[in-house]
Amino acid sequence: MANLEQVKQACNTAKEFYEDKNELITKAYKCCVANRCSKVKESVDDLKSNIESLKSKISEWHDSAGSSFGNGIASCVDILATISSSIETSWTNAEKLYESNNETLNFIKNQTNYLEGKINAYPNKNSSEFYDSHYNPETKTYEKKFNRSKYESKVKEWEQSCDPYVNGLKTNQEIITNNLTQLEAINGESISVKANINSIEESNKNILALANKAVLIPALGMEIFPGQKVEIDDEIALMKFINMCYQEQGSEKGIAFQASQVINRFKYQTGEEPLTISELATFMSTPVNKPNSCRNGKLSWYGWYGGATTKKYSLDYYDLDDMEVDKGIAIVTEVLNGNHVLPDYITEHDDFDDITKITPGKKGNRSDYIQDVTVIHNKYESKGEPGFIFYAFPYSDSGDPFGYKNSYKEELDNKKS
Repeated sequence: MANLEQVKQACNTAKEFYEDKNELITKAYKCCVANRCSKVKESVDDLKSNIESLKSKISEWHDSAGSSFGNGIASCVDILATISSSIETSWTNAEKLYESNNETLNFIKNQTNYLEGKINAYPNKNSSEFYDSHYNPETKTYEKKFNRSKYESKVKEWEQSCDPYVNGLKTNQEIITNNLTQLEAINGESISVKANINSIEESNKNILALANKAVLIPALGMEIFPGQKVEIDDEIALMKFINMCYQEQGSEKGIAFQASQVINRFKYQTGEEPLTISELATFMSTPVNKPNSCRNGKLSWYGWYGGATTKKYSLDYYDLDDMEVDKGIAIVTEVLNGNHVLPDYITEHDDFDDITKITPGKKGNRSDYIQDVTVIHNKYESKGEPGFIFYAFPYSDSGDPFGYKNSYKEELDNKKS
């Protein structure tokens, strides 16, 4: 059992321990928080989101994508599982250890206060309770005589009452010391994770590259021209845009051509790249020769697409006839992800009914249309630069002829050189 001096020593040690560890515990915990690092957490969250998005894409487009995506994300999934599990486990453990330390420190403080109170209440030898009255026949008086047995019994009782608290102080200090060691270990793990931010972000880039990779466009035999990515900020606007593209061309390759042409046309008429599908849908839905604008009026244009197309903007459902809606969404989404199927200078296309003539050749004979040679004239052309140069059909036997103004192509070429 602990005697008075040992109890005093235990109290003094506990006080010093409390002052030292109270600050150290907070510091160690804050280090864990710092080294957990919001950037790591954000990277992992992004990785989770990208993988889920990609899994969804694989599921939706399985017939076209096959197993290539599944193989491509396997390593990223492994990285996510390892890093995410490490971060979450470490963070949970750090929080538990911090709470345990604070709770244990409070125990130490309370136990110390209790023992200090006990020290002040240590049995006093001079207390009357330890002196018995005895009659001295020689002096014929009552005298006080110290009752050692009673005193020692009281001291023993005191020591017994202090003993659990002295042992408790020792145990709780060991708990905190052990917890701090674990916090240091977690700190090391956190630093290790922090050091792997680059690999996490690299995995994110790989995921995004896979997510943006075109599957259906190459499967349809179309060449990809990497270009402006357009954010899908509104699913309803996407639906309206797909309906209008389908109205213009009415085929799988056709809507890919059309979506690419609208993106190019937007820049041709406004001078800026489109940023969102809402902007593109608004642009395409503007009635021919009618003014419109976006970005608080900073970009303006006149409508270019025909009435049958712009009317599709008012529909609140997909109107794709016999084309699968999922496939239409997938094709246009691939284009919006930057996988254009037309070079950036292709801004024109014409319905055969609007074509007045082609040179050389006959307008109704598709085989007479030669890329970069045939000039297409229509009833709407201006006198400044009559006609446009043929580039391609979506299919050899269907779809509008698409093409470009040579002056615009030269303008873009000069900017790139």
